[in-house]
Amino acid sequence: MTDAVFGHLLPSFPGMRNAVRLLAAGRSANTWIGYEGKLKLWEDFCVRAGVRPFPAKQSHVLCYLGYLQEEGAVKAGSLQPYLSAINSWHADMGLSKPAVGQAVNMLRRGYGEVQGDEDDEAVRARRPIPAYVICAILTLAHSTPSLPICRAATASVLCYAFMLLADSCVRLKHRHVSFTSQGLALQLHVKTCGRDISTTVNQPGHDEVYHLLRDWVPMCSDPGQASLWALPDRQHDTFTSPCINLWFQAAITRTPGASRG
Repeated sequence: MTDAVFGHLLPSFPGMRNAVRLLAAGRSANTWIGYEGKLKLWEDFCVRAGVRPFPAKQSHVLCYLGYLQEEGAVKAGSLQPYLSAINSWHADMGLSKPAVGQAVNMLRRGYGEVQGDEDDEAVRARRPIPAYVICAILTLAHSTPSLPICRAATASVLCYAFMLLADSCVRLKHRHVSFTSQGLALQLHVKTCGRDISTTVNQPGHDEVYHLLRDWVPMCSDPGQASLWALPDRQHDTFTSPCINLWFQAAITRTPGASRG
């Protein structure tokens, strides 16, 4: 994108160096990481189909959606990031977005309708996480000598207590967490209508979650800007949404009795 926008300017052009920095900051690190994997999937599809991934034709994008639905790897509610990755790639290069328009909207609607018919049993089988499971994971967080397992358990409990989306949880940094005489406060970054917004949520009182997070923070040599989930020897690590499910699975497999019932 930088070359497409600034390629015709000399490196010494006033303000260009800072403009490049601000341009890169306009999209979060987690978004860049997420787009990378989704664009790889799009490129693999194009290789299989024998077409060019860039610039993309809308007909190829529609076939790509059909392919994703056939494979069953992406649910209708999770399609947008796959389309956004393709659209952003084109928009960054000054081209029209190929994954927009009436045909795309109708196919997405059909994607959801067909999925609803085919996945009825899976939808009915979903259950909320029982409270006793979270209590067991909370106990694990306090008792385990393993920092990665403590992280997995702490993140799982925090998501449950605040009803956090996975993306909001993995984006937390140390500076987003506040301990006060009134309780625990989290400054969350969430997506709404395609934009990132910041909001603060509070949990009054000094309950188990307050003390759990209070114990976790000093374990990680808090540098303020680092991720809340980065381990002491890996302060520059970044995390994506799937980490939350992986951490929950890691925690629950080490929690005796959590799978009863």
